[in-house]
Formats: sequence, C-alpha cells, structure tokens
Amino acid sequence: MRNFFETSASNAPCRNKNAPAAQNNTEKILKGQVIPMFKKIISLALAALLSLTLVVSCGEKEPVAADVPIDQLAQAVKDAYGEEYVCNMPMDTAYLEATYSIKPEWVAEFFGELPMIGFHVDSLLIIKPTEGNEENVLNALKAYYDYCNDEAMQYPSNEEKVEATKVYSEGGYCFYFTLGQIPMEIEETMYNEGKSEEEISAAKLEKANENNQKAVDAMNALFFPAESK
Repeated sequence: MRNFFETSASNAPCRNKNAPAAQNNTEKILKGQVIPMFKKIISLALAALLSLTLVVSCGEKEPVAADVPIDQLAQAVKDAYGEEYVCNMPMDTAYLEATYSIKPEWVAEFFGELPMIGFHVDSLLIIKPTEGNEENVLNALKAYYDYCNDEAMQYPSNEEKVEATKVYSEGGYCFYFTLGQIPMEIEETMYNEGKSEEEISAAKLEKANENNQKAVDAMNALFFPAESK
C-alpha cells in the first residue's frame, strides 16, 4: 500500500496541474496534526507550571508566633515609648468588665494600665483569652473602640489619637493600644502656615498611627524575632 507521499510522487505527468492541490492537502493534514499537537503541548506545559506554583505556594507556611509571657510583652511596649508612656494605674477585673464588657471567664490573664489623669486617653491592654473566647474578647474590644471613636465625647486634641487605636489579636493575645503623644507643634505650625482643619487633622492622625505602630512593632519583634532581623 502506498502512502500519501508515494502516490503524489507517482503522478509526475500531472505534477504541474495537480501539485498545488496536493500541496494544499499536505498542508491541511499537517495543520490538522501539528497545530493540535502544539496546542496540547502548550496546555500540558501551562498545567505543569500551575501545579508547580501551587506546590511552592502550599510549601510557604505562615510564621508561627512564639510563646511570650504577658509581662514581657507589656515591658516591651513600655520600653518602646520611654518617657512618652504615661499609663501608671493598673486595671483590675472589675474595670475590665465595666469598661470593656469583657467577662472574667473569658480571661486567662491580662495586663492593663491607664493614666491617673483623666485628660489622657492612653490605654495599654493585653489580654490572654481562655480557650474558645478569643473572638469574644476581640469583639468586645472592637465594640469599645467603636463607642470611643463614634459616640463618646473626646477632647479635640484626643480625637485623632482615639481614632488611631490599634485593636487586634496575635500569638494567643488580644491587644488594645492607644499610646504615644502628638506634639502640639504639629497643629501650631500648620495653623500658622494657613493649613485647613482637615489638613491639620490628617497630619495628627498620621502621627497617631505612627505612635501606635510602635507597640505593634514591639510585639512583632517578640512574636516573630526572625522576621524582625
């Protein structure tokens, strides 16, 4: 039995007449075989690349927070602020429940301090929840933040500081940070420069966020020492 190419070659007398048609048939066959083959190869290559990406992604695990004693966490925050740390009155369990609506049975241990002078809104609160109550504690802290930020009366100088409060959980603890000082020079300088109230407030909020980030960074340095180097 002849194959296609042998048959085409044997028709030499008719080559000039039928060669284009034979060539077209050959091209059609090649296209019908080669192009799908290339498409299949490309599809397989893309699938292999996707599989490799998924394997690499699955292999990259989130770092696990180190187990750090609560006293060490609190001291790290104080050290981060130095003289700007003005909290000097400890919170007790009754205050925790009355102010933050956090039930005693939700708390394994905690460290909380606030200033004796009522004008200051600074707060340092670190709570280690009992098993299964981290969400309850965190939700209570968030609800208190919403109250302070949206409903409670604040001195104008404290508004941005309250808004910038950090409320979050990490390493088996829940945190509430309202810390650091906003220099009065920021407002005075910008006012003298003719800046608007909105611009002044934005600058104060930026500074307040920087202040509270110090506490977050201090915690991360203890929870994830390798990441902080």
